Amino acid sequence: MKTTQHNGLSWNLGGLLGISIGCSAWMASTPFWPGWHIMGVSVALLCVGVILIMVPLLWRMRSEIGALAGINILLAVTFVSNSIFLVGAHFMGFAVLSSWPPPRFASALESSWGLLLFPALGLLFWFLDHHTKNKSEQAAPCNTH
Repeated sequence: MKTTQHNGLSWNLGGLLGISIGCSAWMASTPFWPGWHIMGVSVALLCVGVILIMVPLLWRMRSEIGALAGINILLAVTFVSNSIFLVGAHFMGFAVLSSWPPPRFASALESSWGLLLFPALGLLFWFLDHHTKNKSEQAAPCNTH
């Protein structure tokens, strides 16, 4: 079933790339600091790869799903990937990059509060979509014949 979106959020490749890079860059850089072995680097790069692969997949599906659904799918994938990364780092005993700048390392459990970012962004985009739809409905001319 194809859906077209006339109101609300619209598809934006730059936005998808921004979300995916912003939510994965810290994972890509963390395992290259001292103390990480090849298994940790592999888990990190796999998690980053899953997030980055979602962008072209979602972009190709943009005629099938709405922009808000696409954003929420990407946020769900980034949440799961970040969770797997933090759990893996915790069980392997690795510290993760916790703030930038300056880079500071912390335990994976200490950094897990950052996972709250994903539901918060989901709510933000839902409110933006809802607000945009309401504005376009108010601005639409009323045609009565």
